[in-house]
Amino acid sequence: MKVFELKDKKLRLLIFQTIINNIDTMVKTNKFNNIETQLINLLNKLFSEGSDEMSRRILKMLIRLYYRHLWTSKKLINLIAMQIERKDQK
Repeated sequence: MKVFELKDKKLRLLIFQTIINNIDTMVKTNKFNNIETQLINLLNKLFSEGSDEMSRRILKMLIRLYYRHLWTSKKLINLIAMQIERKDQK
């Protein structure tokens, strides 16, 4: 996804905040459970096909979602753990 590879820091920050706010809204309205598996599959694909910088940015966003207690499923925790153990992570 080109969104995670943007060079403009302000625009990238705005998009990440919007994604987090959208997930927050879906969690509060109980719509998130319907798309969680699809989102995990998409993130796995992005991690495997994307650049190292893009993977780091996605990982930061996922960790922020976990710390805000918006997305605390076992699937997310496993995904974060797999990505933290990668060799190319800073």
